[in-house]
Amino acid sequence: MRRSLLALGLSVIGSLSIPIVGILLLRFLFLDPGTDIPVGPPPVPNPPATSQPRPTATERPATVSPTVRTSTPESSPTARPVVTQGEVNATDGLNVRIEPSSQALVKKILPFRELVKLTGKTRLSEGLRWVQLADGGWVQEQYLDPR
Repeated sequence: MRRSLLALGLSVIGSLSIPIVGILLLRFLFLDPGTDIPVGPPPVPNPPATSQPRPTATERPATVSPTVRTSTPESSPTARPVVTQGEVNATDGLNVRIEPSSQALVKKILPFRELVKLTGKTRLSEGLRWVQLADGGWVQEQYLDPR
């Protein structure tokens, strides 16, 4: 009787742990540890090569109608201003982490209203925007007010 209860308990625990281990494994495999956020305009792709031959000096190219431009300028993406200093707005203090991740080790805790200098580098990790401090470490941007 005692062996059958032990076997039953182990089988229940084993059947419950398999999906949990699978979820953790998938999260580890597909979780992006952070990506650098490029500063500036996106790169312009090269135009695809055409298979039409180029006209020689004696041949005249086909007549092409001129392109008409409208007076409305194209909208360009708005660049985020580079903030060089921030003030901590987290009343309980702000964790400075060694990497831009909420699972990274905490280096130190900044007190409320502390002024900090920033490098201007930002990263997007776990759906959160992180900024790098000038003296090292990363903090979540939402807990800093620009100064």
